[in-house]
Amino acid sequence: MSRVLFCLTEAHDWRLVVLAGVVCFLTSLAAISIFHRARATRGLTRAGWVATAGAAAGCGIWATHFIAMLAYEPGIATGYAVGLTMLSLLAAVCITGCGLGVGVYGTHAWSAPVGGGILGIGVACMHYIGMWALEAPGDATWSIDLVLASIALGVIFATAALVVAASRGGLHATLIAGTLLTLAIVAHHFTAMGAIEFMPDPTLAIAASALPPAMLAMVIAGVTSAVLGMALVGAIMDQFLADRHLQLQTALNNIPQGLLMFDAANRLVLRNDRYIEMYGLAPEAAKPGCTVRELLEQRIATGTFEGDPDLYVAKFVANGQVISKLVELPDRRTILLRNQPMANGGWVSMHEDVTESKQREASFRLLFESNPLPMWVCDRETLRFLDINAAAVEHYKYSREQFLAMTLLDIRPLEDWDDVRAAAGPKGTHAAGRIRRHIKADGSQIEVAIYTRSLSYAGCAAQLVVAIDITARKLAEEELDRTRAFLDTVVESVPATIVVREACDDRRFVLINRAFEQFFRPFARAGDRQDDL
Repeated sequence: MSRVLFCLTEAHDWRLVVLAGVVCFLTSLAAISIFHRARATRGLTRAGWVATAGAAAGCGIWATHFIAMLAYEPGIATGYAVGLTMLSLLAAVCITGCGLGVGVYGTHAWSAPVGGGILGIGVACMHYIGMWALEAPGDATWSIDLVLASIALGVIFATAALVVAASRGGLHATLIAGTLLTLAIVAHHFTAMGAIEFMPDPTLAIAASALPPAMLAMVIAGVTSAVLGMALVGAIMDQFLADRHLQLQTALNNIPQGLLMFDAANRLVLRNDRYIEMYGLAPEAAKPGCTVRELLEQRIATGTFEGDPDLYVAKFVANGQVISKLVELPDRRTILLRNQPMANGGWVSMHEDVTESKQREASFRLLFESNPLPMWVCDRETLRFLDINAAAVEHYKYSREQFLAMTLLDIRPLEDWDDVRAAAGPKGTHAAGRIRRHIKADGSQIEVAIYTRSLSYAGCAAQLVVAIDITARKLAEEELDRTRAFLDTVVESVPATIVVREACDDRRFVLINRAFEQFFRPFARAGDRQDDL
């Protein structure tokens, strides 16, 4: 430890040490911010963000190392092998990118710690390849215990940084994770620098192709600018995506159904406010990243779910099929549940409270089935019977199965079909007492007065029809008309006899013949009182 403190206090330019720390902190924050953005996206966009986070972290680690190396004053001239210097940058970007990728794509509890460990190994690989690139006229000796300690410090702090970043979001978590990642890089670097000691050897010379410190400073400036540029682009993109997320969330919060979206690991990606209102959940109980099981456990606590969460997942989630089901909640509400799988292995869950519509449907069914008048529901487009009540089955003598296999045309005479089709469709008018001819199961025709109303039934535009059989009434009216015509003929055919028929209640003339009318003209009129003559 004394070697580390001596190296840090006596063999380094503190101005450059502070600069290295500032660059390290800023690039660490950029890497953690991009890591959070990668976890919030999917598909190729996620892969792009992971690559960007790896590049930002790797370049930041590399820039920190070589700025600190410029601050290092071993007391002899130094240079840097070009190939190994570039290899150290490549190792930093690739290995740290792999570690961040494990943290983003991993679905297990150990994914973040493993990813953090790989990130720490990336820091170590970058540092020791960079030290391998250092050329100086002297021999280097290493303290193995400090080498191991430097690797351990880098792995421990990097693991803690990724665990914090993966478990929480927001500015506070980003600051903590960025600070831990900075500690991982800085603690590793200066512990590793304390592990090396140069013994000058005038017989050794620096290769002519080695990068001098001044040129290395220019390369570092370019790399640092690139990292900060990536961070700026990331910040702009983050603001753009935040605006888009706000628009999406506003739209989701204005739909009447509760909505959830899960990834392939059954972790929540997004949800709307209607869902937590529907089940009485606290907003923090349904935050992105929680699993289906955790969400169901929260619903068990609020009394809106009964049963085994694992069985629910196996039955309604794991089979990868569209699920549509009515679910009765313990509080007697009825929820229409629909789970729709997505192409990326995730799925969307829609929850609609249909309690009121189910109650209205139950009332409709009671009135529909118990009504003594024949009633049915038919599709306005196809004219297919969708439902039929018992009175219609009894009156028309078709069975319920026969009715449901028929269309409205099957109970209408062929010559009426064009009129039936013309009146069909979503814009068809309502009928109130219109007379139609219908055909019963035995082939006989009846006349009915129909009354119709439009409604939505089974997801389609339908029509409720009430049919009142007026065949007997029409026959009676026709018989009465024939009787009246016959009586009029008889009365009018008597030329000489006065025929009078008077009402029994107020002695008004109901029927008179022409002879009577001519005799008492102009007084004789049907409806006159007898006393008026």
